[in-house]
Amino acid sequence: ARRSAEGLLALIPLLLIALLVASHVAFAGARFVLNLEAQRLGASEFQLGCILGLLMAVPVVMAVPVGRWSDRTGFVRPTACGLALAFAGALLGGASSEPGWLYLVSVLAGSGYMAGHVAVSNAVGRVARPERVTHAYAALATGFSVSGMTGPVLAGVLMDHASAHWAFLTLAAFPCISALLLYAC
Repeated sequence: ARRSAEGLLALIPLLLIALLVASHVAFAGARFVLNLEAQRLGASEFQLGCILGLLMAVPVVMAVPVGRWSDRTGFVRPTACGLALAFAGALLGGASSEPGWLYLVSVLAGSGYMAGHVAVSNAVGRVARPERVTHAYAALATGFSVSGMTGPVLAGVLMDHASAHWAFLTLAAFPCISALLLYAC
């Protein structure tokens, strides 16, 4: 029984990494769709810069409070809230054709991803065995490479064959996948 419990504990860092990678697919894809959809809707270069800048502007301000929250309560609540924000952003992007809504989509996508990233990265470092922490973070970095490619490619294919709305709605599935993985942790 002890050996099987140790085996399950060894899976937790991998589940956390998979959770964050799935969430990053949604973020990377949303960043791509936001760019192209804003251009399609006639946004100026300044407006496009603001929309894309908001992906990180609000998260920069929120990162330290989210980190403190995660330290106090553990990673589950901040991650769940972040996934809810990312899901809401993707749904809003899929439901709206107004350029003004893209600002809110950007804030929700960026803030949601950041909350999960801060909380889960902290948790990966805490739950990995001390001799495996470097390997866990290397796996996380490799996962980001995969998701950083997968999100935009998936979004591009969906935009080519359907629309930005369908791309956003499909990307909304990834925070849901992450939520299932969070539940499994």
